[in-house]
Amino acid sequence: MADLSIAYDGLRYYYESYRYDRLEDAVNYARLQRSRAGSQARIAMPRPAIFQIPGEVERLTMTSFGIRYTAGVYQLGEYRYDRLDDALAYARLHS
Repeated sequence: MADLSIAYDGLRYYYESYRYDRLEDAVNYARLQRSRAGSQARIAMPRPAIFQIPGEVERLTMTSFGIRYTAGVYQLGEYRYDRLDDALAYARLHS
């Protein structure tokens, strides 16, 4: 991670201004950017992990659409979202 200038804040991985839930995605993008630029990327500074745990009403809505919540991430199928509204919008669009 350090060799590719990828940072981790305990929840997400960061490369430049991008954030990733999976290390593999951050590594792939960092390698791609490095191969294009031919230079070393700047060191990413992790942002604090800020997330809200969904309440009872949100959990009922999530259940009806098959959305799961784990460690600050809303997941619908293979897709991950930082915000419940985004996961719900996608679920409603495809239901």
